[in-house]
Amino acid sequence: MFLPYRSKNPPESLPIATVMIIAINTLIYICTSTQGLAIRMDVMKNWGLTAKNIDFPHMVSALFLHGSPLHLIGNMWFLYLFGFAVEGRLRTPKFLLVYFGAGFCGNLLHHFLFSALHPDVPLIGASGAIMGVLGAAIYIFPYAQVAIYGGFTIFSWQAFDWPMWGVGLYYIGFDMLFALLGARDGVGHFAHIGGVAGGFLLCFLIRIHRDSETVSMSKSVVADTKDLGVLSRMELEEMYKVNPGDVNVVLHWAIKSLRDPRGITPECTKAFIAKLPMLLESDVRSTGTVVIQLPVDMLSVRNLTEVATRLERASDFHNAFVLFDRIMCDPRSQPADVESSAFRLGMLCESAYRDLGRAAEYYTYIVNTWPMGSFADQAKARLAYIKKQRGTPKATP
Repeated sequence: MFLPYRSKNPPESLPIATVMIIAINTLIYICTSTQGLAIRMDVMKNWGLTAKNIDFPHMVSALFLHGSPLHLIGNMWFLYLFGFAVEGRLRTPKFLLVYFGAGFCGNLLHHFLFSALHPDVPLIGASGAIMGVLGAAIYIFPYAQVAIYGGFTIFSWQAFDWPMWGVGLYYIGFDMLFALLGARDGVGHFAHIGGVAGGFLLCFLIRIHRDSETVSMSKSVVADTKDLGVLSRMELEEMYKVNPGDVNVVLHWAIKSLRDPRGITPECTKAFIAKLPMLLESDVRSTGTVVIQLPVDMLSVRNLTEVATRLERASDFHNAFVLFDRIMCDPRSQPADVESSAFRLGMLCESAYRDLGRAAEYYTYIVNTWPMGSFADQAKARLAYIKKQRGTPKATP
């Protein structure tokens, strides 16, 4: 027996629907079971799917009913393992389409191949829809690594990784075998087969982007190490292509590109600049390090000012000083940009570097160049303070 316990494929967005479906299924089971031990027979008879009530309400209700705690826990565990990543890629509306579409496919296949011979046996459980999520995962993430625990005997159990397609084939193979043998084990094998086929085909029709083997292996490495820095420039670029909204991938891609002898590519630069506001919120120091190394004309003066100001607030005085100085020398800078940068440089010299002489030079430059400027009065005040400090005799021990 082989049991998957971890998917090394983190979601790319919040899996809101997956969490809600797990919560709703759990709540419905609590409300429809007898002391949590088994589903009430009247509920299964009235709301389970049979050949006599093959309609839309029962197609839906059957997907939210479970016969026992083990039935519920097994289904919800598989939904958690595969649903988070699938919804993360599809986003919630498309995920719900795949989930319920696959569930209906599973219900219909079960109806035509099983219920026709056993019209009074009700079908309940979300497993058809969940197998549809597995089918979607096989299509989107065929090489994603899934941590498995198991073995052929109880003495040989161990942990190892399987690709998503291997996990899918394992479970689909058992369903097909038991379905062909006509097993009466209380499991809707035809619903499973119909669900996995429906989920796979729906993702094919939606034309959702699929992960390459490189991307899947990169995600697996990051899941184990929790460090994007271990990936190569090429791996980070591939990860950006499948999830351009991940600002951490963009940041590490830019860092690795700047360290590469070939330099940063136009595509990487464009992605970095587009994500700059979010990068400043997530990691201002690393972002500033990248900005410092970019060519002068890559960023606007406004962007440079924003980065320099954020770095100063984060106490990264060296990089802030470099950027303010770059703004002063940039031919694109307006007089107001130069004046404000000169004042910030003076303040850095005064407070961060304790270089009062150099600070006085910046303040004097402001007073002489823009005597009526926005920072003239403040510069005069700072000059007066510096003069007073210099004139104050040092205390002797």
